[in-house]
Amino acid sequence: ELLWKYMETIYGYKKAIDLFSQLILNAISWQQLQYHMRNDILKTLSPDDTKELLPIMKSILRIS
Repeated sequence: ELLWKYMETIYGYKKAIDLFSQLILNAISWQQLQYHMRNDILKTLSPDDTKELLPIMKSILRIS
């Protein structure tokens, strides 16, 4: 809500709608990309290989 109020104050109502819609679209696109990348990596790598991934990659891809 705070982000919306800020965007509406700075950009106006109509521009805020466009920006907020784009923000939501980008977030959903990122989630879909992450989901597909994770599945592809898990299909490709063995369980031992996934243990060798750097912690940052495990965090980004949600692999434990």
